[in-house]
Amino acid sequence: MVGQSEVNVLMDNKIAQQNESPSSEMMPSDGSDAAPATKTSRKKLFLLIIISLTLFVVLSIGLGAGLGLGLKHNGKSVPSTSSPSSSAAPAASTAPSWRRDSSEYILDMDSWDINAPPTTRHFDFTVSEIEGYPDGVLRSLYVVNGQYPAPLVRVNRGDRVLVNVTNELGEAVTFHWHGLYQNGTNWMDGTAGITQCPIPSGTSFLYNFTVDMQYGTYWYHSHYKTQYMDGLFGPLIIHAPEEAHYREMYDHDQVVLLNDYYHNMSATYLDAYLAPGNENNEPVPDNGLIQGANYFNCSTLDPSQGHTCYQNSTRAQFNVQQNQRYRFRLINAGGFGMFQFAVDNHTLSVIEADSTMVEPLGVNRLDIAVAERYSVVLNANQSANNYWIRATMDTYCFSTSNPVLNTANIKGILSYTNDTSDPVSGVSAEWPGEDPNVLCVDLNTTLLVPSEPQQAPKADLFFSLQFAFSIRENAIDRAYINGSTWFPSETPTLNVVVPALQAGNATFNQTGVASGYGLSNQYIIDLPSYAVVDVLVTNFDEYSHPFHLHGHQFWVIATSNEQYFDYSAYNSFNQTNPLRRDTVLVDSFGWTLIRFINDNPGIRSESESRHRLSDILGHVEMLDLGPARGKCQAVETITSTRSSPSSFSSVDTDVSASLNNYGAAMTSANFAAAQRRVLERRRLLEAETRTRLADQQRASRVNPATLERLPYPLNRLSGSGLRAWNQIQGREGTRPQFRVGQVDAELLDEELLGLLNGQVGEALKYFGSHIRDDWSSEIHLALRALLFKISIWDHNASYGAALQGLQYVDSRSKSHIPPSPTKWQKSLYGLFTVGGRYAWEKWENWLIDRENGYEEPSRDIRLFSRITNLVSTTHSIAAFASFLVFLVNGRYRTLIDRVLRIRLAPPSNQVSREVSFEYLNRQLVWHAFTEFLLFLLPLVGISRWRRWVSRAWKKAVTAMRVSDSNDGPSEKQGQLAFLPERTCAICYNEQNPTATSEADILGASSGGVIGSAQTDITNPYETIPCGCIYCFVCITERLEAEEGEGWICLRCGEIVKQCKPWNGDVLEEAPRPPTSGKVVGFAVADETVEETQTSEETGFNTERDEVDRSAQFEADDTLHSSNTWSTGEREPWGEDNTNDEPTESK
Repeated sequence: MVGQSEVNVLMDNKIAQQNESPSSEMMPSDGSDAAPATKTSRKKLFLLIIISLTLFVVLSIGLGAGLGLGLKHNGKSVPSTSSPSSSAAPAASTAPSWRRDSSEYILDMDSWDINAPPTTRHFDFTVSEIEGYPDGVLRSLYVVNGQYPAPLVRVNRGDRVLVNVTNELGEAVTFHWHGLYQNGTNWMDGTAGITQCPIPSGTSFLYNFTVDMQYGTYWYHSHYKTQYMDGLFGPLIIHAPEEAHYREMYDHDQVVLLNDYYHNMSATYLDAYLAPGNENNEPVPDNGLIQGANYFNCSTLDPSQGHTCYQNSTRAQFNVQQNQRYRFRLINAGGFGMFQFAVDNHTLSVIEADSTMVEPLGVNRLDIAVAERYSVVLNANQSANNYWIRATMDTYCFSTSNPVLNTANIKGILSYTNDTSDPVSGVSAEWPGEDPNVLCVDLNTTLLVPSEPQQAPKADLFFSLQFAFSIRENAIDRAYINGSTWFPSETPTLNVVVPALQAGNATFNQTGVASGYGLSNQYIIDLPSYAVVDVLVTNFDEYSHPFHLHGHQFWVIATSNEQYFDYSAYNSFNQTNPLRRDTVLVDSFGWTLIRFINDNPGIRSESESRHRLSDILGHVEMLDLGPARGKCQAVETITSTRSSPSSFSSVDTDVSASLNNYGAAMTSANFAAAQRRVLERRRLLEAETRTRLADQQRASRVNPATLERLPYPLNRLSGSGLRAWNQIQGREGTRPQFRVGQVDAELLDEELLGLLNGQVGEALKYFGSHIRDDWSSEIHLALRALLFKISIWDHNASYGAALQGLQYVDSRSKSHIPPSPTKWQKSLYGLFTVGGRYAWEKWENWLIDRENGYEEPSRDIRLFSRITNLVSTTHSIAAFASFLVFLVNGRYRTLIDRVLRIRLAPPSNQVSREVSFEYLNRQLVWHAFTEFLLFLLPLVGISRWRRWVSRAWKKAVTAMRVSDSNDGPSEKQGQLAFLPERTCAICYNEQNPTATSEADILGASSGGVIGSAQTDITNPYETIPCGCIYCFVCITERLEAEEGEGWICLRCGEIVKQCKPWNGDVLEEAPRPPTSGKVVGFAVADETVEETQTSEETGFNTERDEVDRSAQFEADDTLHSSNTWSTGEREPWGEDNTNDEPTESK
């Protein structure tokens, strides 16, 4: 393509030269020499084409070879030659020009005057795109002034800040000043599509605002699409005279930037993330950076990605002096990753959280969510060596894994000696005895106490924002707040609000701006000026999410990992000096209650994200109908996140003029009037609440006139009884807390215990049925103890509670997040529920044994019985009363829970919640598969297969039991062929299934099992064709269970499909023919019956030998002592078969 382009350019130049300055040879005055000139020109043109084609081939070969070599060495070694996308590897000792010197982030405390009077500070930002390799992997970067990361913005409180942004990118850009109030300059907040039109490519925009009423650690970043993940972010530090007091705690001050890092441009991840059917596929970072630098192992790269990787990248280094104290201003400027910051062998003291100074809190590790800022003081009091600075990324926050991400490799170097070598493992050691946080949760805000106390005022308004990810039409996954997702409109919200203000449309029910839900409307909350607002943010997603409010700093009133907010405890939350911040992490399936004063008019954005992928996320706009201001100075067309063009219109002249009318600052008199209006509104609300409660109480009261119409004796109730009835009232605002779930948890635990007890009993049956009965209490004790150990003791929840999404917590704690029960509480719980029940069962069994059946028990036993009944009745009454109280307040399901002060509460990761599309899909597939099996198995006949397998197994066992005989073929015997004839083999097998040998039979016979009523044959029936005798009930149950497939006889091993009533008395054991099993002769009255069975009935033909009846009477007399069975009419169960031979039975 390069050669072809050169040919086209040369041809165009040649043609232009011919047209502009023709020579005499080409255009003679006459036509005599025209032909030779044309011929010469064609030869030159032909030669030029040949040369160009030759150059094209040479360049193509060269580029192909270079590209091949580059791909061959990519990710394996430092490239030594140039490649299509990179130059030769830079020297490791020289920092590239695009990398910002981290010393610029050191805040010189001596040269900066924090008491200087307010002034105007100018900053010039030129935004462009370059190529860089912060961790060694070459990629495109968006940078400010040609360097990565962006420069430090450092000002004093009260300064006027002018930032001139020149956009040299190929797309629009904005900058949001994260944490700044922008009071009076709402249009400078930098939120594209809400308060500002994006700055078009090739233009400039001047940010002009004053920082007032705040100081501390802040940062700025692009607020257009996902640009700041590509490099458009930097620190913003505001100083104030109050810092002089805190500077006594440290000697040096420095900014530390942390951010996750991707090896491709964020736009590629955004397109994939927004694709339909891509739920829970947030892109996991490839690495993490400290001060914009880190090391990456190039050998782990996928060669198919085509990345160029330099192995000589360096880590950030922080040089310190021994016995000096350093303030590190930590900023998580990442887009997805949550960091856990730590320094080996050094304790950190937290003194600031989101620009709020707090009382020092010592920690070894500090969790920092996206957009959060903390200041920690490090005391360099260790030996003069190098130590690791660790910024471990919490992978629990990620839904998928990234094989190239090594979170343990995100490190910097703390050096006492200015040495760039890696710390020695024997000197630098990670903090022992503490496992890194794997729950993706924020630092407990109750531990951070602001050093400048400030009481949280009483709230005037309450709003609930429920956040969740949901899949709607076209399998598109989006974030929703109260059912509404943010959708980019063609006009910034502020520019649409102003006409509504002019028209007096206070509800904003117009296209593009409305409080209704849905894609066509933005979710806007209308707030009165100077109102104190409570916002309850509930997270219905399985991952934690950062929540940021523009233009305000809020109080964190309460936070919990319980999904459901307890409205009855609303007034009990801490309002005495709670933590103030502008970003908070909401736990998975948890909630956070924040409070702020709406004293900053304008449109403010609230956003919460699982991944800060710009415009696809949930978005709420807080609108103040007071002195709203807004300004938009540019008109452009941009591409929205849906890859469809949309335009942001500018404010016309009339609207801009009307906005300026709202620009006057509020005077003291107006502020006092506003406060009076707030108090009046609060008084009216309280009066309305009291009136509503009084009306409800009057409606529920029974008046005497109504009572007189009731039948006797109800109409005779006294006035005192009527008054007592009217005084019974329910509590206002109480909410049932998982009552059904807690009751179901108890039932599930009992069901589980019953199932396990049944399985253990089935297993013990093979060792004797008496074991299960004799050791029933001990079995229950062992099972309860085992379940208690592996459930409540280890995981603070029984299996039933876990299935209901509940776990035990210590209700004695006054914390908003109750801790787990102590070991003493769990020990006592196990002692009463496991050991106590066992002791009570043994006590009751002992009393029953001592009552001597029908005889009169002793006086002591009667006394013990009365005491036992009294204790049992008292316990039942107390348990019933406790259960009634449980139904009222939802706490303490059982009496032991109430005594030990432990209760069931939902944990953050096991509560009932909105399930993902992926989980629902698995459930649907599983249920569809089970329905298919229910349809298929009856057709296949699974019971028939089971019988075939069982029959084959029994035949194999029977074949192994066959014994050889000297005078004939081997005798065919069944599993229990050696049992006495009067014993039903089926009854015996059920009573003692493990005894299958003659020795076992003799042992069982001595114990009374054989020859007793338990095993003797009742209502005898004989099988066809073998003629073995069984109980009628036993044999018919076996034949019916086989569904016509045949049952294998336990005595002879034959396949039995039919049976018939036995007719006759047992006289003696007949001689055994060589081809038959055991034969018993029967006497009949003066007749012989010949029994014939056809091959259709039995499947084979047999001939029975005639037996002399006299020989039968001469046989052994031992069977004459057996039970005598009365003679009955022979009525075969199947088909009648008779002949003249005597009846025989095998």
